[in-house]
Amino acid sequence: MTTAAFRPLVPVSQVDEGQMIAVDGGQGFSVLIARVGGEWFAMSDLCSHLRAPLHTGSLVGHRLACPLHGGAFDIRDGAPLCEPARRPIETYPVRVRGGVLEVAVPQAATPEPGFEW
Repeated sequence: MTTAAFRPLVPVSQVDEGQMIAVDGGQGFSVLIARVGGEWFAMSDLCSHLRAPLHTGSLVGHRLACPLHGGAFDIRDGAPLCEPARRPIETYPVRVRGGVLEVAVPQAATPEPGFEW
């Protein structure tokens, strides 16, 4: 990843408490946005195990489960919580300005590593 700059990605009214959505982060990648406990979180939308879209998984508290094999991640820091996930998910800083969630997304996407077996 190269430098990052805050960019407006979604009105805060579009994400309810305890929910997550995927939005276009620009530069060819998707960003998962989640709202838990009144806090906002942003991370890559791709599972580090088999690159599944994480926004189609399940979110319970801060635990995000991948829809394919049940690997789970902590949305606060992207840390893997159980097998088969072993590598963390990249997370991004967030802020709210004027009712819009801004995320510090990379200026240029870096190629994701291959599948993790």
